[in-house]
Amino acid sequence: LGRRTWRLGLDDRDRSALVDLLEAVDGSAHADGIRVRLDLGEILRPFVGEARLAELGIVLPHAAAPAANYVPTVLHGGLLHISGQIPFDAEGQLIRGRIGDTMTMKEGEAAARRCAVGLLAQMQSALGSLEKVQRVVKLGVFVNSTVDFTDHPKVANGASDLMVAVFGD
Repeated sequence: LGRRTWRLGLDDRDRSALVDLLEAVDGSAHADGIRVRLDLGEILRPFVGEARLAELGIVLPHAAAPAANYVPTVLHGGLLHISGQIPFDAEGQLIRGRIGDTMTMKEGEAAARRCAVGLLAQMQSALGSLEKVQRVVKLGVFVNSTVDFTDHPKVANGASDLMVAVFGD
C-alpha cells in the first residue's frame, strides 16, 4: 500500500485521544507519530492543498477584492460559494481576448487555469487554509469565443485540471 502522510490539524488533547483510541484498537500508535493499519476511509484524508501547490510551482496571489457590489465568498451549510473570477496573469495583469479571434484555444485554456488560481486564492482567504477543502463540488467556466469555436470543454479543462491536480478526483 505504501506510506501516506496525513496532516490532521489536531490540538494536543485531540491528538492524545486519537493515539489512545488507535492503541486500544490495534496497538499501532506511538508518541511521536501514528501508524494506522485500519481503513479509515473519509475520517482522514491526505493533505493535498498547499503542499500540492508548491509541487506544481504555483504561488497564490492575494485574493482579488470585489470589483462591484458583491461579496467574493459565502460559506453556508458547509459549502464555500465563490464569486466568478477573471483571469490575471502571474504579474497581476488582466488576460484579455476572444478565443477564435485574438486568442488560441491553448491561450484560453491557460486563462481558465489562471481563473482557477484565483479561486484557490479565494478559498485560502475565506477558509484560512486549503487543508479545509474536502472536495470541489461544482466548477462553472464561462468562455468568451467566436460563434464558430466549439472546443469549450477543452478550455474549461484548464480550470478543472488544476483543481484535480491540487485536490485529487
